[in-house]
Amino acid sequence: MEEKPEIIAIIPARGGSKGLYKKNIRLLNGKPLIAYTIASALKCKNITKTLVSTEDNEIAEISKAFNAEVPFLRPRELAMDKSSIGLSMEYTLKRLEDEYSYVPDILVELYPTSPFRTASMMNKLTNILLDGVSSVKTVVSVPADLQYYYQSNKNKLRRLKSTNCFPDEIMNSYFFRMISLFYGRRLRGGKQVMHMETIENPIMKLDIDYLSDFEIAEKIIEDDLFNFDE
Repeated sequence: MEEKPEIIAIIPARGGSKGLYKKNIRLLNGKPLIAYTIASALKCKNITKTLVSTEDNEIAEISKAFNAEVPFLRPRELAMDKSSIGLSMEYTLKRLEDEYSYVPDILVELYPTSPFRTASMMNKLTNILLDGVSSVKTVVSVPADLQYYYQSNKNKLRRLKSTNCFPDEIMNSYFFRMISLFYGRRLRGGKQVMHMETIENPIMKLDIDYLSDFEIAEKIIEDDLFNFDE
């Protein structure tokens, strides 16, 4: 019988925050913000390990209370404002291999500032990775419409009106911007193909950074406007 591939979900959550102090463990409808991301990983049928990467002891203890693994803290130099998430992921994977002989097949990065994930989305995107695609990213579409573009000239903004500024193939297309809802990649093997999953649900697009974002998220949960189990 073929062995089930190991999919690790790593949730990076540092203690410092520019926008809102300790936002990753700030209570959202009675639960720490990070608990929503931990729950989405634990409910995903394909994810075999859910781990929180943090330098903060309080975040570590709260994460463990919600059944995430925190086998070690990452160095503080990998948890600064300008620290590379990529380097912190490499550090975590290397230490798991060196100390626990654990080498996953697939890495899924889930950011705690995006709490609104459905079970169906998590299962669908991890299934795509299991099918052999090298990476999966969540994106939102951005229309290439000149009414949304302005040009700066001597501290004044002027709306672009002429379609001569862009070729037709740009004017009639859409651009895409990556969002932090889900990013998964194979650590070895697989086809060199990237899958972009366009997110249409406006609630799922919410990225919490400021107090106003928390207030919106509170209202969404209080009014039962989002089904996490869908």
